Amino acid sequence: MRILLVDDNPIDIMITQAELENLDQEVISASSGEQAIIIFNKETVDLIIMDEMMPGLSGRETVSEIRKIQTGWVPIIFLSATIKPDIILAGIEAGGDDYLGKPVSSITLHAKLIALSRFAQMRQELIRINEEMQEKNKLLNQLADHDGLTGLYNRRFLDKFLTMTLNKAKRDNENISLIMIDIDWFKLYNDSYGHIEGDKCIIAVAKAMQDIIQRETDCLGRYGGEEFCVILQNTDTIGSMNVVTKLLECIRTLKIEHNKSEFNFLSISLGLVCIKPSLKDKIEDVYVKADKALYQAKQNGRNTFNIYHKD
Repeated sequence: MRILLVDDNPIDIMITQAELENLDQEVISASSGEQAIIIFNKETVDLIIMDEMMPGLSGRETVSEIRKIQTGWVPIIFLSATIKPDIILAGIEAGGDDYLGKPVSSITLHAKLIALSRFAQMRQELIRINEEMQEKNKLLNQLADHDGLTGLYNRRFLDKFLTMTLNKAKRDNENISLIMIDIDWFKLYNDSYGHIEGDKCIIAVAKAMQDIIQRETDCLGRYGGEEFCVILQNTDTIGSMNVVTKLLECIRTLKIEHNKSEFNFLSISLGLVCIKPSLKDKIEDVYVKADKALYQAKQNGRNTFNIYHKD
């Protein structure tokens, strides 16, 4: 273990340090509470052995300060020439974990180190387990919000993002735009080329659209099946039409063969709604309007877009 030994008496430090080093421990020494705090802020230690009575900051005061700044639990043993129940209680209340009487018995010191080394190993194991759990939770959160096939955001996240965007637009009196996107004749594509090629097709479309939707304030997600959704914050109709045009063109330039399409290549249809929402507007209302615009784009021949109008 790496031990911080704190004592204002140089002879006591020399004796205790020698005992610790004979027990194969690494020792860093400090001659005052103030120096101990400085060292603790710079160095990583597994154990602190602290003289209780020192000029300046006492051992208890030093331990209290260390407990305030520590990021993890480090065991602290007090050294005291007088060990009485009330003194032990005061030291434990100040943040200490155990007491050793002066002069230090090498056998007692050895026993304490064996016990505390077990605690140190347990602490390191708990830290490792906690770090693993944090990584797993991070992965679970990512999986909960992302589509497994494309890596895009999923419907669950789209709903959360649209709710947030809608509330922000209401508060700040801003426009929001939503684009619904559907791959044309995708069922026929799957029937003709197979589901594996169908998955590859969806991945390729997702990647191409990702290259277009670059603003951090916007969101591209897989709505479900072959359908995608783009949410544009603080974007008017003109800005949204510019995005829609780029999305159409990026899929056309892929030139993915589709022998069941009227165009002989893969295409998409898009429905766009741009609104300055009122207090009564809900995310379902926005989805419905975009979906109606998408349906009209399909009716208009596909491989095109349509903008929602109330009439």
